[in-house]
Amino acid sequence: MKQLLLQLLIASAALSVPHHAFAQGHGHLYVGAVARTNGAQLLFDNGFDFVSSNGYVKTLTYDTTTKYSNYFQQNITLTARALNAAGVPEPFAASAGTDIWASIETVEGPAGGEFAFWEEGATGPTIRVLSGGTNTSMFRLTSLTTLVSPTSDPFGHNHGRRFTATKAGIYKVAFKAWDRSTNGSNGGPIHTPSELLPIYFQAGLNIASITRSSSVATITYGSYTNTSFAVESSTNLLATNQWTVIGPVKNGDDLFQSQRDTNSMEMRFYRVVAIPIDLD
Repeated sequence: MKQLLLQLLIASAALSVPHHAFAQGHGHLYVGAVARTNGAQLLFDNGFDFVSSNGYVKTLTYDTTTKYSNYFQQNITLTARALNAAGVPEPFAASAGTDIWASIETVEGPAGGEFAFWEEGATGPTIRVLSGGTNTSMFRLTSLTTLVSPTSDPFGHNHGRRFTATKAGIYKVAFKAWDRSTNGSNGGPIHTPSELLPIYFQAGLNIASITRSSSVATITYGSYTNTSFAVESSTNLLATNQWTVIGPVKNGDDLFQSQRDTNSMEMRFYRVVAIPIDLD
């Protein structure tokens, strides 16, 4: 299997990121409501699986061949819960007449980097937010092409969208869900906006932090599925064959993972090597 060097850093104090080892299924981020009543709040009902405090990270891969060429790109499908799914409401489905939208409220990331949302069929970014910036633009999740009626289903599910980033690094992006209908009290929305949901994205493979306590260095990096990861160390960057694997090779799981170097008394360089898993 071909090994690919993706990043190296000198051991030093840096941001600490938590890691939780639980199985992930991160295709869809669902939006519903706490209750189907006027004034009930919208929520990301499976947001626990994505929230930054649980160590999830979505990897954006560098594109050179499609319309996303020269961007790091991938997608999480934001999906509005269906009120009528085979005749019954999905769990947490919002009220009839709700018109669900989402916004990218804030972006933290590498200096000069840009995080963006692309609508289906777009030939360029639809919503752009610079690192350190804020945003007021929204994209619609409810898939109706007509006006939202008091009885319409809030459901929406679109796979043709993308998120992109312009610079390698780790981005922390805060999302929020909104009801833009006029079917609630006094002609306003039925539901109040959701809480912010911060999610980590990594453009490329990144070492998130290297911390040291006495002779122990802890290297934290973003992982992804269908790939194994090895952390290697060296004391001499000019010697190409003097890299040593630290600890066991680990399978990726869309989470930040950590590896400990228990013999780190001297200055060392670290790198993460990605090894594709043969699924055949």
